[in-house]
Amino acid sequence: MTAVGAASASAKNRRDRRSRLTGGLIAGALATATEATCTRAQVTMLGGRRPVFTPTLMVHRMVLAATGQSLDRRVERVLGVLMRSCYGPSWAAAWVLVRGGREPRLVRDSCVLGGIIWVFEITTLPTMRATPPLRRWPATDIALDLSNGLIFAVVANAVLAMQHRSQPTTRVSREVAGPHG
Repeated sequence: MTAVGAASASAKNRRDRRSRLTGGLIAGALATATEATCTRAQVTMLGGRRPVFTPTLMVHRMVLAATGQSLDRRVERVLGVLMRSCYGPSWAAAWVLVRGGREPRLVRDSCVLGGIIWVFEITTLPTMRATPPLRRWPATDIALDLSNGLIFAVVANAVLAMQHRSQPTTRVSREVAGPHG
């Protein structure tokens, strides 16, 4: 391959990676909005009790653990929204980079991503003092956290699959490409 060809291929790979990353951020934002709606429904289902992993509660716990002080509830709410708004898209962006350019498989990819998110959360959130230790979580909250991870993953992977299908494919005929094309 010539230097010009290598530079062209490298530039194409960077564009593809940037495009996938942008698509991941979009998928993550949509999945995060869906998951936030589910959390609000869960609060209603729980009779007004917020699950231990609610972003506002996590911000409250982390700030209290770090400073010994509480913030104004409105500030905690804004920080919770900001935290969630960065967290979800970051997961989806990382996921597209790990997956590469392969065609998404909705069920398998959603189970894998949702499971990874859930295990990450139940192991790291207590360590970060964002939630109580797992042994103190109500069983319903453990199940709800898993369902949230799966809901996020299904929506993110569905959006990624739609993006993948809408991308134009370049096809080269055998006659033009030659025997090794």
